[in-house]
Amino acid sequence: MNFKTIPFEKGQFLIGSLLPYSKDRLGFLLNLQKKHSGAFKVKIGPKKVTVLSDPKYVKFVMQTGHKSFVKKTNFDMFFGRSLFTANGQEWKRQRKLLMPLMNLRYLETCLGVFESISKENIANYMSSGKNGSDLRTLFSKITFDIILKTVIGIDYRQNYEFLDQAITTLTHFVTKDKYRFFPLPEFLDREKREFNDALKTLNDLIYKSLETAKSSSEDFSFISQLLEYKKQNPEENINEDFIRDNIVTVMFAGYETTAMTFSFIAEMLAYSPKIQEELIKEIRSFDKEFSVENLKDTPILDAVISETMRLYPAGWAFTRVASEDVIAEDIEIKKEDIVLISPYLLGRNEKLHPDANVFKPFRFLDDSVNRDAYMPFGMGPRTCSGANFAILELKVVLITLLREYKFESCGDKCQVDARATLFSKNGFNIKLIRNS
Repeated sequence: MNFKTIPFEKGQFLIGSLLPYSKDRLGFLLNLQKKHSGAFKVKIGPKKVTVLSDPKYVKFVMQTGHKSFVKKTNFDMFFGRSLFTANGQEWKRQRKLLMPLMNLRYLETCLGVFESISKENIANYMSSGKNGSDLRTLFSKITFDIILKTVIGIDYRQNYEFLDQAITTLTHFVTKDKYRFFPLPEFLDREKREFNDALKTLNDLIYKSLETAKSSSEDFSFISQLLEYKKQNPEENINEDFIRDNIVTVMFAGYETTAMTFSFIAEMLAYSPKIQEELIKEIRSFDKEFSVENLKDTPILDAVISETMRLYPAGWAFTRVASEDVIAEDIEIKKEDIVLISPYLLGRNEKLHPDANVFKPFRFLDDSVNRDAYMPFGMGPRTCSGANFAILELKVVLITLLREYKFESCGDKCQVDARATLFSKNGFNIKLIRNS
């Protein structure tokens, strides 16, 4: 069988394309996608990466041929051996343990927390004098408080800025560390020392919350569910490190990524006033109490969330490593090859999505969207286990907010930057305005 030759961008001697990639990851990869279409290789520092953005290749790696690929990520530096980083039988065991804990009863319990925390933070934000500075701060605080209550189960709100900075430090370091040629000794590496200090801050919080959960009989948090499962199933190897690693993973996924998704939704609506007005009309007509079933009855809100995640998927890229030589459709991937799949590239591909760079939520209502090229939560067996939690949180918070306010631009548009998640270099210059 004749295989297609995958184009290879070698870049400069030794460093390859490290400089343009580091300067603008998204722009660099988008340009190569336009040049080479669905598959290309690029050298980034010491690593050669195969970038796949044709749905048939993506589906093979993430779904039909997923057993031939493993996850190797430096995120284990602070996620440890969690569901996010594990492979093989250990991954299967963890998913079997953890998925039932995200059950309907747990999600229903969370809805009231989403609403009450939203109301409290919106009121505080509007009285703080910060409205219009950077709307991400509001959404970060909301998602932070929600994670503390629903996942960790303790009140740490007075230390929000302290922990927020710690998580920013952790994610910034692992993003840069991935393509280093060699590690520096810690005493010469200021960023590594800051990383270790931030990791200690995070670990102290988690282990403190574990002790709190052990003595609490009313707590419904994810930690308390894990501890109860451990008590009921002593044969399972669930130690505190296991709980710590998975709580850190759930915490990161439910805090940083969701806060950024909220922020991009606000940005899109602020620059699309007609769509925002239609959404507000739908929300005003939603007079039901929050429940998983009732929240299915918000088609425009669903479309706005989906379209924003097509354009701005917080998890902008996934990597896999081939565990054996494999034929993916009409290309050959060798053992140990690094494969990068980007929901951002898929969402911005004009061949897959007409007017790919235009915010058009109604493509999700008339079912004209290419579902094979839409994967903000991943695809296949490793689809994000917290997807339902995230969507329900997005819906409850947005309904609560847009019942009283709307988004309005008050400065420059966001300058998107690809870090561990999608970020904005200049924040989100959006303010809340009372609905008339």
